[in-house]
Amino acid sequence: MKPLIIAIGIFLILGSSAFAVSDSTTTESPRLSWVTLGLGPGSCSAWSAVSGMISYSTTAKGSGKILTFRYGRADEWDGDILDWGDPRPFESVWDLGVLYGAISKGGSGFVSASAGLAVVGGVKRGAFLRYEGEWFGHDVYEARHFTTVGIPIEAQAFWTPPHSFGLSTGLGLELYANLNPVRSYVGANLCIQFGKVR
Repeated sequence: MKPLIIAIGIFLILGSSAFAVSDSTTTESPRLSWVTLGLGPGSCSAWSAVSGMISYSTTAKGSGKILTFRYGRADEWDGDILDWGDPRPFESVWDLGVLYGAISKGGSGFVSASAGLAVVGGVKRGAFLRYEGEWFGHDVYEARHFTTVGIPIEAQAFWTPPHSFGLSTGLGLELYANLNPVRSYVGANLCIQFGKVR
């Protein structure tokens, strides 16, 4: 509950401030907004992970600024589907934040770079507790849950083809990172967008 309260506070403060800056252009230029879904590889400390994200972005056409509300998550995975012998618990990290940055749009796409502030949480392994199982057993560690504040950073490149059948979509790549005192992480996602992107 505490992370949710912190996140709401961050959204209200940063979100309202960013909208106040960008809204000066909306009376002259239409606003574009879209939802992005992404999935790809990530890394956190010494382990590999699979990551995913969902975000809502908005920009006033021609303003050169972009505001994004973003949720991202990375979960430990070494590529072993059966997870035999992998230590428990699996480590994970997530962030929920607001980012503000620059966007450059062309006729068939855009690139952007943003940074902001986020609530960060997750699970990491602590002290060794025991070994469970026999042939396909695994080490069990203390589960340490954490919550902190971090700096999310993302760079995106998207292709936004002409509308078809009333749909407005985009395809692209997102590079991201979150810098925080407990568990910083980085990754890349292949993404699809839905909304008014042109």
